[in-house]
Amino acid sequence: MISAAGRCSWLVLLVLVAVLGSDAAFLQNQLPLEVVLTTPSQLLENSTQSINVENGQAFMAVFSRPVIPLGSDFGTQSLPDAMVPFKVNCPVPGMFRWVTTNIARWDPSIAWPTDMDCEFTWNTAMKTFDGAPLVLRGPRTVRIKSSRISFSVADIASASANKATGNQWNAYRGMDDDKFPEVPPDANITLTFSYPVLLSALQSALAVVPCCGSNAGSSQSVRVLPCGPPYVIVDPFAPAAKQLQQQQNSTCAVVRLSPGLPASGVAILRLPKGVRYNTVSGPTSNDTDVYLWGLRRFRIPLRTNFQQPGSAAAAVEQENTISYRRLLMWLPHGTAADVTTGALKAQMYLCKYDDPYKWQTPCNQVPFQLERANKGQLLLTVPSLMPRQHYQLKVAGSQAIRDAYGLPLEESTTYFFTNEPAADLSYPKLATSASVMVLEPDAQQRPLPWPVVYRGNGSQDYEAQGVSVWGFPEKPAKGVAVLASDYTQQAVQGLGTPTQRFDRSFSALTATKVLQLSGKPGVQLLGAPTRSAYEGLSNRVMVVQTDLQYASVLVGDKITHLVTLTSPAATPLAGAKVSLTLYRCCGDAPILGPSCTTGSDGTCSVDIKRTVKGAYGSLSGLVEAAGHGTLVINSLTTPSYYEDETLQYPYVGELVMDRSIVMPGDKLHITGFVQERSGQGDRLALPKGLTTVNATIMPSFSGTADDKPIVIPVKVNASYGSFHVVIDVPAGAKAGEYSLTLVAPKTRPGTPAASSSSSGEDNSASIAMESFTVGNPRPPTAMLNVTVPDWSPPNSTVKVLIKASSYLGADVSGANLDITWTLPLASGAINVTTDVKGQAEASIPLGKLPPQNASSLGDQLSLTAVWIGPTRERIAETASVRIANGPVRVELSRSPTTDVPGVPFLVSAVTWLNDKDGSQLEGVTVEVYLKPNTSNSLANCSSDANAQLRAQRCQVVSGKPATAKPCTLALPCAANLKLVACALSYANGSTVLGVDGRPACSETPIGRNQSEWEQEPWAFLPDLGLLKDRQNYTIGSTAVLSFMNPYWRPASGLLVWGNMRLQKQKAFANLPKGPNSISITVGEECLGGCKAHLVLSLPRPSAAEAAQIGPSMTPMQLKLPKSKLFNPLAPATASAVVGLTVYEDNRLNVTVRVVPSAGASAAAALLSGLFKTSAVGIGGQVV
Repeated sequence: MISAAGRCSWLVLLVLVAVLGSDAAFLQNQLPLEVVLTTPSQLLENSTQSINVENGQAFMAVFSRPVIPLGSDFGTQSLPDAMVPFKVNCPVPGMFRWVTTNIARWDPSIAWPTDMDCEFTWNTAMKTFDGAPLVLRGPRTVRIKSSRISFSVADIASASANKATGNQWNAYRGMDDDKFPEVPPDANITLTFSYPVLLSALQSALAVVPCCGSNAGSSQSVRVLPCGPPYVIVDPFAPAAKQLQQQQNSTCAVVRLSPGLPASGVAILRLPKGVRYNTVSGPTSNDTDVYLWGLRRFRIPLRTNFQQPGSAAAAVEQENTISYRRLLMWLPHGTAADVTTGALKAQMYLCKYDDPYKWQTPCNQVPFQLERANKGQLLLTVPSLMPRQHYQLKVAGSQAIRDAYGLPLEESTTYFFTNEPAADLSYPKLATSASVMVLEPDAQQRPLPWPVVYRGNGSQDYEAQGVSVWGFPEKPAKGVAVLASDYTQQAVQGLGTPTQRFDRSFSALTATKVLQLSGKPGVQLLGAPTRSAYEGLSNRVMVVQTDLQYASVLVGDKITHLVTLTSPAATPLAGAKVSLTLYRCCGDAPILGPSCTTGSDGTCSVDIKRTVKGAYGSLSGLVEAAGHGTLVINSLTTPSYYEDETLQYPYVGELVMDRSIVMPGDKLHITGFVQERSGQGDRLALPKGLTTVNATIMPSFSGTADDKPIVIPVKVNASYGSFHVVIDVPAGAKAGEYSLTLVAPKTRPGTPAASSSSSGEDNSASIAMESFTVGNPRPPTAMLNVTVPDWSPPNSTVKVLIKASSYLGADVSGANLDITWTLPLASGAINVTTDVKGQAEASIPLGKLPPQNASSLGDQLSLTAVWIGPTRERIAETASVRIANGPVRVELSRSPTTDVPGVPFLVSAVTWLNDKDGSQLEGVTVEVYLKPNTSNSLANCSSDANAQLRAQRCQVVSGKPATAKPCTLALPCAANLKLVACALSYANGSTVLGVDGRPACSETPIGRNQSEWEQEPWAFLPDLGLLKDRQNYTIGSTAVLSFMNPYWRPASGLLVWGNMRLQKQKAFANLPKGPNSISITVGEECLGGCKAHLVLSLPRPSAAEAAQIGPSMTPMQLKLPKSKLFNPLAPATASAVVGLTVYEDNRLNVTVRVVPSAGASAAAALLSGLFKTSAVGIGGQVV
């Protein structure tokens, strides 16, 4: 059946032919039908060479004039031969279509198979719909070829070899004259192919061929089975595996030879010429081989891949030398059960050459011990092994000593050199990049022992020559300069005479020297002097002994300092001087920065923009307070001053286009907005005195490169800061992309231009930009609509409803739709066919996924439906489903975020609807509790811990401060648990109903078991965490920030909030242990959004407090493995930051006045309560 559009096209053709009354097509001589472009381009070349195709290579031809009338190819029926310009005569499925009336294309449905040799043929009898014949300028037939199939050995597995060596066996490693890969008699050989093969065809074709004079391969047969994941299954030849389908296509196959190859034999595994290994591929064009070797000889290498040096010079290279006195020797096949270590040792002879560089000198025997490390390794211990010496290890052969396969031990000789251990010198240093080590001073000011470990003599200029110590009892500025940036020889000499110095002496073995540093409060710089002019002092460490404690917050250009004491009775310290210096590299003088003195709250603030902008270096600080020692602050964070230049301009703008694609001859409507920056904050106001701005278009519509932009002056509405402009796109506009820019002055009206601007510099600036495209796109001819549920449980079956529609009225029944879906751990594909209404349904059974691929709460199921429409265009539509067990999703935040047992944490909740928009909900009551991750999670926990886990259950309300009704929990023991949050009821009190009427819950893994703690011991205090009560705020509203002080006593704190231009702060002297909240009024400092930064300073507890804290710690905390450098009771500083999303109050006050209409009675009564006034707030909420 021909569509209406098709009948119309053919009617036009008949009328045209009747009017012409001639056999010649319209303008046939002037515009003959030719092929002007092809893909691949070789289709038009007069060459005898074939065209190589691969992957999804398509064939396309562009003709000089329309070949078919528009609409004649609509529908699903096959095209007549007269409308097909070429044929791909290959056994490959594919699809032909007319992309336009003059562009034809053929796409393979699969990737091009290998070993293809076929033809592409032009239809030389083809004519256009108006009768113009094809004039072909190239060959009528072109040869098509694809790449040959190849295969290789991907893996070799041998149960017997693994058993004999304790899983040490490797098919590809051994002595330099061994042949690889080694194939034991029971080996499973995994082959990978460059194209899928039929395993049944492979079974019939693969052959073992003798090679290289060996008798191997003359009697072996081949067995082929499928691979398991990823390649080799546990035993591919077990009875269950034999039942696997032999007809399947795969790029992988497992092969076993029967019988196995003889020892030292070699054979070829061959895929012969002429084999058709796949239903769509061609036959193999030549023999394809891989080589296999039988068992290697029984020799004992020093290492699995030890390569003997070819010369003395090569032997001293790092990769050919030995650095240890305990050496591993490899037993490639293990040994027979009756072979003892003593028997093996008796066959070995180790000696050392008198002259390591002369092979002819005597080699004197060296004693050694030998033990069996495991089935596949021997451990050779040589106590007298010395650096930079030449040794020989000789193993004599023996028929009595055999390996696990019965092969006798053969003679082998190994030569090796020993390497001199690298010179080294080290002492205590922080693991991080920080070079300042802050210690509390000893009450008795006893000397501070400082061990130095060294080896060798440091013969290179860059190596440490020893250790020097400089003391700075008062002003450590010189030391900080050397520490931070300038550590040249000249700068080090400027430090003066060291208070201590240790010059290392040569020691081939590791030696230790203990320095005695001063125990008094102050600063000491340690370093290792070198002979290098560039780095005169390496391994720099500054040891600071003080009871000052420091924290800071950087927002914008302002740093706020908080100074407290580490002593037990600490409060914020007043009168402390904080000074900053920017230390620069390469000999540049340091830049002195601002300083300030702390007030009664222990804080002071400075602006650092003048110091750091345009300069590069390390910003360091000093905190000085009489009687407390000096605190050095190394490498403070500095702001980035790479700012958008437009931030300095007085105006901001926005452009809104009615569409992004415009046809030539059409009009583009643009609405714009201009605002002026005002005040110190980011508040915007109507522009004052700005009457005109320019809209520019680039390039001009003529499209020439030297064209100037089109400039359109636009008048700004002073009442609203808005404007409207209509752009007429010429009918002859060149197709392509155009940029649209809004240009405004760099200065306000009446303000002189910036002094830095030259007289010829343009005073205009771009404040907004958009782009649009001029073109005549082909409108879509069909559409897909995919309907899925907003959410679905993890074990459910997701139903997908699809509706196919055609704008052309084409038949959409029987359409094939391909659906692909993905989850984090699984994916799949489904093919469905539409019914007479163009509808189809598919099901994705999530509950049938294997356990290792199962979906979890919080996952997202993403799917794509693809349809090749009536006009052969690809139409795709996507959809997603959230994996959940109810209509409400809960996300928890914790303060602190910890997995340490016994540390209480505060919980807040944010809730969303599981709809397409993810709408946020407030006022939802959420129940929170802990549960075991698995049935065995609590196996190592006490009964009290089990009881504590069951007893912890509390509720929190989303959108409310976390401290309004604190919900706190604590992990009862070291175990893998889950933190569960269940939405119980909405703000109006109605119940949240999940699957089967149960609450909608989410689960988050939390906690670590004892073995995980042992692998990563407790090394730091919990992250603080700062919880906000709402997701969004308005200017003037109150934000409540909650947190848990999880430490052992009250703490001092500092809260700073604001944006890059304005900030506010609050200091706190005594924040109690447990839940805390801070209320702030959101003002101009948060316009456009801001961040709140909280820092806490916790002093060391007193002896009495420590005595109370110790017993109060839970037994699990006391049992937790701890880092040797971590003390939970030491002075600490913690920080947290949270972002606040802030909108301006956009509520609109609406006034409604009702008056009698003209001619109505003035006394006409109005119904009471007929009208209601309200204000509309953010998100359309009525307030």
